[in-house]
Amino acid sequence: MNIALLQIELDASSPAGNLQRVLAAIARVAKADPPPDLLVLPGACDTGGTTPRRDFPVSIIHNIREAIAFKAREWGIYIAVGLHTRGPDGYNHSAVLLDPDADAAAVHEVAGGSEGDGFANARWCGIVGDIEVRALEGEADTLVLEQVPSRGLLVAVPLPAGANVKPLATGAHWAIVRSAGPAKGRGKMASLLTRFVGPDGKEGRSAKSQKEEVVWTNIALRPATSQERADELLTAREID
Repeated sequence: MNIALLQIELDASSPAGNLQRVLAAIARVAKADPPPDLLVLPGACDTGGTTPRRDFPVSIIHNIREAIAFKAREWGIYIAVGLHTRGPDGYNHSAVLLDPDADAAAVHEVAGGSEGDGFANARWCGIVGDIEVRALEGEADTLVLEQVPSRGLLVAVPLPAGANVKPLATGAHWAIVRSAGPAKGRGKMASLLTRFVGPDGKEGRSAKSQKEEVVWTNIALRPATSQERADELLTAREID
């Protein structure tokens, strides 16, 4: 499976400008030869990388989600992206996996919302593999993930500003994407870049700086076994 991580700069000052920036980046990478099977964007793409206020227009978030889903269908690829959903107490950050039919194949929601399954069985070029999407809240939210469902052979994490994640030897591949620009958040982990992390917890390919960049890799996925599907365990501990 060919995977592209898009470390792009988001624009919180202009919803229209931010949307054009995101869509242009998707089209630019989707035209590559060979094209990506899975493209992972940063978190909070619909709000320019920020946590929206309660009065932020729902229509803007809906329009950006629909536009990104259209690009997934136009290019025939999967897109993992961090978006927001409106809850009773405000907006929640979610990791969404959009499939080539423009449908949400998997959703993982945090920050007070009900937590979705976050899992989808996807098909790339005749090869079936399993993928998890994981969302973080942002605002200096840093998690060390010690174990994930073994059925999740690839975990895509679109990071909002101020969030980071440190996978240990979980047995899964990790695709972690933050936006370009100055790091925000607590401690040195907040400055970690877009990167791949292997099943042994060791970092693979990563962005070379905080500037806009596309990080590519290719991994072989296999279908999860019935036992792996039964072993659903995620433990995380927050660190300073």
